[in-house]
Amino acid sequence: MKTLLLVLFAAGTLLAQAATHSATLTWTDTQNPAGTTYNVHRATGLCSGSPVFSTLATAVAPKTYLDNTVIPGAYCFMVTAVTAGAESGPSNLAAGTVLPFPVQGLGVQVAALWMPTSTSNWALVTTNLLRVASPEEAAKVQWLTVAYADVVVE
Repeated sequence: MKTLLLVLFAAGTLLAQAATHSATLTWTDTQNPAGTTYNVHRATGLCSGSPVFSTLATAVAPKTYLDNTVIPGAYCFMVTAVTAGAESGPSNLAAGTVLPFPVQGLGVQVAALWMPTSTSNWALVTTNLLRVASPEEAAKVQWLTVAYADVVVE
């Protein structure tokens, strides 16, 4: 009777790069035979402690995987190699953080409180600011006071 000893090496160095609402994983594997496929696993949160992984994909043939199911937050990834139906131990852990989309269309309103020469009257002036790319564009803008209130301080 012959015994076949099959030794699988964990997938090599694993890198995770987080991009906005996706994470691209890449890894190397120079020790397993041609035809090896990979299982990709993900845990929510940091890689420290004991992350709980769920399988994202099985039988991945290229040594890269795009996870476009992530939402903003921290993730921990690992990969295992599969040859002849046997699965290796885990690769190193790789962390990635997915950031939220940046805010668009930001505006600002500024209030200025000033005191005239008479100490009994204060005025609250509110105006809108507009950011322009050049002095030429600024010359085209008409600046208007959008709110004005006199307040008497006793």
